[in-house]
Amino acid sequence: MMYQERETKYDGYAKKLFYDFRRTKKGRVPIWEKLDFKDRDEWRGIAQSLKRERKEFRKQEIKHGHKFTKSSERFSVSQRK
Repeated sequence: MMYQERETKYDGYAKKLFYDFRRTKKGRVPIWEKLDFKDRDEWRGIAQSLKRERKEFRKQEIKHGHKFTKSSERFSVSQRK
């Protein structure tokens, strides 16, 4: 099996997922630069599938009439009281 050795467009997100996982893991987990090609490729695959799922979810939500807006309700005066 051939692993991707060059950087891809999913590297940034894969690196973020890896470091988020690393923070929750106890013990010695290597940094991104010390991972071998196989491990990096697995994290890229996870990142790619998560991005695809989110994209499909957004399409379905838009199709059913939901709008993606940032919630400013938590700053409203009615909730502060």
